[in-house]
Amino acid sequence: MANKQTDHDWGRMDWLLDGEEAEGPGFSVAKMIMEAGRVGEKHCHDNCQEFLMVEQGRVILEMDGRQRELHGGESILIPAGAVHRIINNCCEIAVLTLVYSTHDRQYTSVD
Repeated sequence: MANKQTDHDWGRMDWLLDGEEAEGPGFSVAKMIMEAGRVGEKHCHDNCQEFLMVEQGRVILEMDGRQRELHGGESILIPAGAVHRIINNCCEIAVLTLVYSTHDRQYTSVD
């Protein structure tokens, strides 16, 4: 297991399985912990889909200019190339599980 952590302005990602695994299964999994009142960066993954499941809290998924509120237990599939970001405009931490359809995901920031 990867168990690598990356820190961000909005919180952190705990990588449970990623491309650094020698015998990886072809996908990657992360736990996203997003602080209250924070906004993630707009970005896309041209080479993979992203499955997102909210485990705790409430977030807004902004995807291709539209917003959708997601609550604990809800999930969505983000198509490859879709511009998206997560917004936590709530007063509590949000915890999400993210699964990417490749172990070698690309990340492109979008203005």
